[in-house]
Amino acid sequence: MTGRAAWIACLSIAACGRGPEPEAARAAAQGLWFTDATDEAGLSGFAQENGNRAKPFIIESIGGGVAFLDYDNDGWLDVYLTNGSSLEGFAPEKAPRDALYRNDGHGKFVDVTAKAGLGDTAWTFGVAAADVDNDGWTDLYLTGFGGNVLMRNEQDGTFRDVTREAGVAAAGFSTGACFADLDRDGDLDLYVANYVSFDRAEIERELLSNEYRGVRVYFGPRGMRGEKDRLFRNESGRKFVDATQESKIADPGYYGFEAVAFDYDDDGRLDVFVANDSKPNFLWKNLGDGTFRNVAMEAGVAFNGAGTEQAGMGVAVGDYNADGRLDLFLTTFSEDASTLFRNDGGGFFTDVSRESLIARATMMSLGWGTAFVDFDLDGDLDLFEANGHVYPQVDRFEFGTRYRQGNQVFENRGDARFDDVSARCGPALAKRACGRGAAFGDYDNDGDVDVLVSNLDDHPTLLRNDSPRKAHWLMVKLIGTQSPRDGSGATVVVEAGGKRMTRLAGPGGSFLSASDPRVHFGLGTATRVDAIEVKWPSGHLERLPGAGADQIVTIREGEGVENVAKR
Repeated sequence: MTGRAAWIACLSIAACGRGPEPEAARAAAQGLWFTDATDEAGLSGFAQENGNRAKPFIIESIGGGVAFLDYDNDGWLDVYLTNGSSLEGFAPEKAPRDALYRNDGHGKFVDVTAKAGLGDTAWTFGVAAADVDNDGWTDLYLTGFGGNVLMRNEQDGTFRDVTREAGVAAAGFSTGACFADLDRDGDLDLYVANYVSFDRAEIERELLSNEYRGVRVYFGPRGMRGEKDRLFRNESGRKFVDATQESKIADPGYYGFEAVAFDYDDDGRLDVFVANDSKPNFLWKNLGDGTFRNVAMEAGVAFNGAGTEQAGMGVAVGDYNADGRLDLFLTTFSEDASTLFRNDGGGFFTDVSRESLIARATMMSLGWGTAFVDFDLDGDLDLFEANGHVYPQVDRFEFGTRYRQGNQVFENRGDARFDDVSARCGPALAKRACGRGAAFGDYDNDGDVDVLVSNLDDHPTLLRNDSPRKAHWLMVKLIGTQSPRDGSGATVVVEAGGKRMTRLAGPGGSFLSASDPRVHFGLGTATRVDAIEVKWPSGHLERLPGAGADQIVTIREGEGVENVAKR
């Protein structure tokens, strides 16, 4: 369906999520409010296992990611939770397993792991959710220690392991995985970030260890051999080819943690940014001929503004200052503030962490999962950071930090600065844990964005956004025809209420996690969108007329808005 009539056939979503309790509503009358919905949603029975609680080895400290995905195409976001292992191993019947939970549409999640043919028992770190074969169903790619796994969605509620036939096992110590159409052929290629070459026997034989402020802690990553990142080119969705060498992805062996694709220089081609731990970051500029060049140094994102390499963990991409350019946020180690890189255009970034007030608020946090999200629906992007230390030993000393930490929400003031409002967002934000991966999405379809956080050696935390409803919203679901089916990598612009808001489509970013692929916009007091513009990965630019607020609209590339039946 095309034309203005198609716009009227958008899907209206009633506010079906639970609102805040009365006392929460009163406390949150002036701001954001999150409720810990983990128990009532049925997710507290899952616990992530990551080796020895004392963390004598680096592999035990990293944790894993989480995903919001609609695996059964029923319009409700389901949940995938990764799990770890131990260096001593487990009996097969006791091995920790990854889990898939189906959203029942009433605020509850049901464990369907066995039914879906899932339940990976390897040491899983990351989960990437993407429509790898363009069949309209979301597949899963799991990264970990000893080999990665591609699970194809069989369209009947089950998944099948196609790793061997697809050629994407990438044995080693893999962390973040990024799907993007890097060669503009309409399917999703795969960039895999790799971390360290971990050899327990070598560490024990050499009696290798580190010191953190005079305290002995585990060894690494400094002093360890890094594993090189890899790029796999998608050959029609069923087979991938290792194109690392021919694409000139020349990783010298840095400690890669997270990768995200976006068009940083607005030349119509998707580039790849990689957060490296304790090494300079990568920014792989797509040269358009199948090759890439690392321009992180010249672009200003290899180091922070002081010229110092950082322990890059998680990555967020978003236009926080509404200038139409996509900016970068990098979470880092404790006593080294998270870094906000403003995109100045022309291929250059500036570290504005101090001016934005982010540096002061994150100096003692150790950050991981993150995203730019309009939590309060006012039209500008706020920030979330999941926090948790890596050294349990810090609790024995007065270092000004703790092993278990609270997560943080930074509200965008609208003047290119952020306020840390975590203390005013309710007791759910005050809860202390070792946060790691974080996924973002509207799991209850009430129009605002919720957060799912994985916690090291603990159950996850589901933060339901129960902020008082003062504004309107719009969500855009993309269906590519010449571009990848799920629209990953597209840039979506919405004009409403005198604002022009730019968002990146796709589930990637954060830390080892996958988020709601639907593109979310807060509209403030505007009750109608004046126009929507989509810049597809194929290069096709599509500008469409307005639509009413508080709806989900589905746009099919080249055909306008597709009719979606009401619930």
